[in-house]
Amino acid sequence: MYSTNVPVDTPHLQDTWSPDGVHGGHPAFRSDEHGMWLRYDEDRWCINQDFVPLAYAVSDAVHPTTIHPGEWCILVYLPRGWRVDPAFGFGLPTSHSSPRSDGAIDLHDVGLDIFMHGRPPPFWYVDPGTGERQFSGTCAGGKRFCSSCFKSYPSKLFVTHLRTVHEVALPSRRLT
Repeated sequence: MYSTNVPVDTPHLQDTWSPDGVHGGHPAFRSDEHGMWLRYDEDRWCINQDFVPLAYAVSDAVHPTTIHPGEWCILVYLPRGWRVDPAFGFGLPTSHSSPRSDGAIDLHDVGLDIFMHGRPPPFWYVDPGTGERQFSGTCAGGKRFCSSCFKSYPSKLFVTHLRTVHEVALPSRRLT
């Protein structure tokens, strides 16, 4: 995982992130170069360095890769306190590469809710509920995983499932 579209005045946020266990039931990460922590605390994802907050995102995402870029805010230190700046383009995308020999992605590595928060390009994944290898495309047999139901549904019916069962509408833009 890596930082993208880092604001010019906060170059230290440009980093790669490695898994660092679990914190509060969510995955935790440590930056590879600058010694920052990325964790879910209370109701938000936080980037801290030496217990100093640097950025946060108020989001219901279960993984930092599924946070919408517009949800991030950067904390800027001023002589008389802090200023909060929205970081519209900042994000922590993941590459859809897999260390598995069959090329399928473990959804725990990219966020169980990846299909709930956007429209990623089609890819092979391992269904966390069944352990079966699935393809997320809309072709015959394609399925997408619902992290709320912990079950995969046919890709062609997935948006209908979200609207009728969870009253959720996917964003119109495609994730890259």
